[in-house]
Amino acid sequence: MKALFSTMIMLISLSYVNSRNKHLQSTLAAIPETQIIHTNGKTPLVEGFGWVSDYTLFNFGIGFKFALDAFIGYEFPVSYLNNAGNHALFEPKLYVEGSTHNSIELFFGIFSFRFNFDFIGIRYNFLEVAYLWSIDDYTQYCYGLDWSTSALKFHAKVEEFTNECSFGALGFLIDRIPECRSRRYTPKNDVYSYSVLDTIDKDGSYLPYTCN
Repeated sequence: MKALFSTMIMLISLSYVNSRNKHLQSTLAAIPETQIIHTNGKTPLVEGFGWVSDYTLFNFGIGFKFALDAFIGYEFPVSYLNNAGNHALFEPKLYVEGSTHNSIELFFGIFSFRFNFDFIGIRYNFLEVAYLWSIDDYTQYCYGLDWSTSALKFHAKVEEFTNECSFGALGFLIDRIPECRSRRYTPKNDVYSYSVLDTIDKDGSYLPYTCN
């Protein structure tokens, strides 16, 4: 009975994250979700024209970027869900996209804020993996494999870049007291998004969601 209950909870969690059913999403919107990791990367397939310009003085100033291209990319978000138990959700994606990406960045010395304004002409997520794993009981998990398309969408998002330093107690022995690196913080949700025509968006499954 306990295993059955855990499986039902995981099915509900997975539906909350991946289902396109708006009624189900609104019903389960109270389930807390915390993103732990969100790595991503892109490789241009066709590089179009672009323009980048910065106006800074002593790391204070403003920067602009405009780019129009087509590329292949990936995303690998990892989230934590707490709903009658602890669960880890892995959602790697592979996609191709044709879009325009624009940004305005404000520099304030050791940190900056980048305002991204993206318009997606067409995006095809040809591989969407979902793997939900119970942290409390490692034998309980759910998995599935999807695909989806989206087009004519506008997204606005804000990112923060910070130069963070750590100081080692014994760093003076090797003449390397501070160790600094730039960190990028990207919120999961958009500040604003708009879809011109939702009927263009399609989705399907290679492998239906299954729980053990």
